[in-house]
Amino acid sequence: MSEQNTRLEDWLATGQGLKLLQRCAWIIDKQVNTVNTGGALPFAHYKEELINDLWIFLRELPLGRRQEMRQMVLEKNVSKLCTVISRMYVNRLYDLRRTKEQSGWHAYYRHVRSVLAAAPEITYRPFRQQSWYAWSETDPEIFHDLSDLDFASWPRPDLKATEIRKRESIYHLAKRFWNEAADRAGQPCLVSIKDLVRYVGSHFPQELLAPNIKGEHEMQYDDQGSDQASILEQISAELPPAEQILTSARLGQLAEQFTAGLDEQEQTIWFLRYDREMKLEQIAEHLGYQSAGSVLYQIRKVEFKFKEFCTLWPGLSAEDLDDRLAENFFLLVLENCKNKVGNRNTR
Repeated sequence: MSEQNTRLEDWLATGQGLKLLQRCAWIIDKQVNTVNTGGALPFAHYKEELINDLWIFLRELPLGRRQEMRQMVLEKNVSKLCTVISRMYVNRLYDLRRTKEQSGWHAYYRHVRSVLAAAPEITYRPFRQQSWYAWSETDPEIFHDLSDLDFASWPRPDLKATEIRKRESIYHLAKRFWNEAADRAGQPCLVSIKDLVRYVGSHFPQELLAPNIKGEHEMQYDDQGSDQASILEQISAELPPAEQILTSARLGQLAEQFTAGLDEQEQTIWFLRYDREMKLEQIAEHLGYQSAGSVLYQIRKVEFKFKEFCTLWPGLSAEDLDDRLAENFFLLVLENCKNKVGNRNTR
């Protein structure tokens, strides 16, 4: 087999792959202990187990992600690969730490919301009480509240219970649920991610009733088949919530920083859309745009900047999204835009 066709997992089994995993373990040690105010974690004890677990973690990633990593190897961009792997693994630690005491329903909701928030083909709208989405090229104006419905009579998803946490399956569920809701509403609309999770729970109740819904990599088994805590769970149990350490204390400063990076027109559009809750046509008329499509383009551009900024901060990025922090950050940015627009109007 040529080097070009070698799979990532085969390359990891080589001496070069082992050096990569050792380097990742060193980076993870530094990242975790930097934010752990309770003192250093016993990584000397965990080292070999951590390296083994990293290999399993990478082997169980989606095929597309493994191929991206293999391309980094072919391009000899190993430093970038170390950074990517380490960040993914640490994000998993934080996610386990956050959801450790939560119900299966809440753990699954957090996971679904994170997946959908990162999907470029989905319109994602975070608000104080809940997040909404639409599987549509347009920007729907209608929020379709389905909280009073019993979804047991809706068509059952053609998935196995073991598949509902997979990213591709969540896309499938989200698209199926949205199409059904839009058909019943008679038009494209925004639907609540909480309603999507209730829909999944009505057809897979046992999976969402479990104290913790385990992903493919979150639980290991001994030879007798009984559950035992993985290295991920052992380390995550000792971690403080990363978002409280790295992000929460700086949230106001981060909101100011993001708002300052927007031009006056972008600040105004953000304010009119999310504070005044104006429709696209109203914003276009207010700002003198020729069409609602021009406003939609500007909104999409600002939303992209918002997502890109959030990827830099634990608790705000899609991989480790935290409801409280994300909502507070969104509202702080909105308040900043409102103040700047108001100040300009009073000059």
